[in-house]
Amino acid sequence: MKKILVVEDDAELRELLFEVLSDRYEVLSAPDLASGRSALEAYKIDLILLDVTLPDGSGYEFCTQVKSSDVTDDIPVLILSGNLETSAKVTGFELGADDYIEKPFNRDELVARIKSNLRKVERKKEETIHKIGPFIIDSEKLRVFASAGETRELDLSPMEYRLFSCLIRNEGKVFSRDQLITVCKGENNVITDRTIDTHVHSLRKKIDPALAEIKTHYGMGYSFDFVKAS
Repeated sequence: MKKILVVEDDAELRELLFEVLSDRYEVLSAPDLASGRSALEAYKIDLILLDVTLPDGSGYEFCTQVKSSDVTDDIPVLILSGNLETSAKVTGFELGADDYIEKPFNRDELVARIKSNLRKVERKKEETIHKIGPFIIDSEKLRVFASAGETRELDLSPMEYRLFSCLIRNEGKVFSRDQLITVCKGENNVITDRTIDTHVHSLRKKIDPALAEIKTHYGMGYSFDFVKAS
C-alpha cells in the first residue's frame, strides 16, 4: 500500500484527510515541519500533501527540501492551501510542487488528483527504470543497482555508467575500443584506447563476478556476458 505523508497543523483537517484516504493508502500525519522531515527520513513516502503555513516554518521550505534532494525529488508534492492568490500558486509551482489544491477541497477531486500524480510517477519509472538480468538501470539519474539478493548500488563514474549501459544493453556483442570511445565521448573529453581499458578494468572490480563479466576479445574489444546459472 502506498504511503501518503500529510503535513498539516490543523488536527481536524488531518483527521478528515485520514478518513478520506485511509481505505486506499497508508496515511502518515505530521503537524509540523520537524515531524514531516522525520517521517520523510524514516519511511518510503510515495506522495506528500503539504500545508503552506505551519507552526515551525513554511511548507514552501519543505517543498524545496524535497525537490532538491536526489533521494526524494521524484515524490509528488501536492500543496493544500487556503490562499487563492495566483501568486501563491505560482510560487508553489516554481519551487517544484506538482499540484496546488485549494481549501476547502472536494473529496473526489482530491482523490482524483492524488491518483493522477501517482500514475505520472509510475509512467516515469517505466520510461527511465530498466531491469536487465540482475541489474536495475536508472537512465534519468544515471545509477545502477545489482538486485541479486540484497539490492546494492554500484558506485560508477559517469564514464563507467556509459560503458556499463552500452555493454549490458547489448549482451554478448563485441564492441571495439573505437566504438566504446564514441559511446563515452563527451564535449570536452579526450578519450584514448588506454582510457577505455582503464575504465573497463575499474568497472570489472565493481561487478559481482557471480552475476556477470566483461570479457576481453583480443584484437577485437569487449563484451558483456551474464553468468549462466549452473
